[in-house]
Amino acid sequence: MLGVQYTSPTNACVITTSTPVFTFVLSAIFLHAAVTLRRVAGLALAATGALILILGSQVQGGRAGNPLGDAICLFSQFSVSFYFVFFSGVIQKYHPLVLMRWLFLISAVLSAPFWLLEVCSLPWQQLGRPEILGTLYVVFFGSFVSYLLMIVGQRYLEPPTVTAYNYIQPVIAAAVGIMLGVDALTWQNVAAVMLIAAGVWAISRKSAA
Repeated sequence: MLGVQYTSPTNACVITTSTPVFTFVLSAIFLHAAVTLRRVAGLALAATGALILILGSQVQGGRAGNPLGDAICLFSQFSVSFYFVFFSGVIQKYHPLVLMRWLFLISAVLSAPFWLLEVCSLPWQQLGRPEILGTLYVVFFGSFVSYLLMIVGQRYLEPPTVTAYNYIQPVIAAAVGIMLGVDALTWQNVAAVMLIAAGVWAISRKSAA
């Protein structure tokens, strides 16, 4: 979020595609994960499809890219990859709800200097039902449920496979955009989805591990 304040949304979205790449490299170096032609090709296909969807969506940000913002977003993606690779042992050892409790508690404390004043200054009386329900949805489904399912998935899948599903996010965003009428179904979108599906399939196949 801090990085997006300095750079454009398009740049931030493009940089998010680096997470599986970082995870793949770190897993190969430190976890001795198998580096096969199928996995490398799958990673390239999925990344290409995600970039086609992101760049084709014409994200408007009202500002140009910025090296500082890009660097912050890139460091964020590397930090996520570091977590996926080096905390796999902790995830296998403790129950997902125990991990979630400490994850959110520590995150809340560390991020308090950034959000505490903003939350206290919000005009709570002026917030309507859509704002409240939207916030609750983000907190429960967008944060708690998604992180919980991610941890459960990490107990059964290798880090490169888990992060490969990161490329599904642009597909879902495009589908929602088409359903809401703010985006159109094009051959470009179809080709991108096919590339992502083929790439994730190639990475997640057990024979490639």
